[in-house]
Amino acid sequence: SSQTPCSIVSTPARIASLMPLAAWAWAATTRRALCASSTPAAISACLLYDITGDTAYLDKARGIITWMDANLVVTASGAIDDHITPEGTRVGWRFTYNQGTYVGACSMLYRITGEIGYLQNAIDRRSRAIREQRAGGLAHG
Repeated sequence: SSQTPCSIVSTPARIASLMPLAAWAWAATTRRALCASSTPAAISACLLYDITGDTAYLDKARGIITWMDANLVVTASGAIDDHITPEGTRVGWRFTYNQGTYVGACSMLYRITGEIGYLQNAIDRRSRAIREQRAGGLAHG
């Protein structure tokens, strides 16, 4: 074949077809709702929106962050819980990658939409992560 591995997956349609598989496969097999797969999926959706201009990707990214805010972001403290078990229990483990990918997704949504709430979420979570890191309360991941 004349296609290289990069050209096989580099078309927007091909990337779009792979995104749900890559972003949600682990969560589906463990039946958990995870920050570690949700926020990278929001980032992927933002990138796909940038590439294609298809607002369905932007809607997906917004929906993921809305879900995160309702289900894994701790309103009182701004912390981000790690996951929800199959039984519906929120697990409050704290990891740098959860904070970082949430900040990244909100930053991208702010860049795309100009909505200040996304920027404020990114700033607030970043500041909280730095404070926790300095205090030794955030696990490296």
